[in-house]
Amino acid sequence: METTTNSAATIPTAEELSAMIRDYREYRRIADDAAAAMDAIANRLKAIITAFSGAELRGPDYVVRWTTVNGTTLDKKALDAAHPGLIAQFTRPNVYKRFTVT
Repeated sequence: METTTNSAATIPTAEELSAMIRDYREYRRIADDAAAAMDAIANRLKAIITAFSGAELRGPDYVVRWTTVNGTTLDKKALDAAHPGLIAQFTRPNVYKRFTVT
């Protein structure tokens, strides 16, 4: 494997980078296909649970539950309209890194 070196790090050749990107995209496609298959199976299981008016399926090595979860969210727009500037007093920046391959 031939690489190019600069003062900061050893970088792969253009061919190696292209191969890595091809592999990444292929694994991303495989993961997307697997996620779609899982969603389809989940939807079938939900239909079975619904058909039998239950919230759970039990077997010798599994328990499948489909339950309603109640929660609350803060309506920031309404809060800001009712109390302008209050949200700005209690928010802080969120900085993170995002990895994308296109």
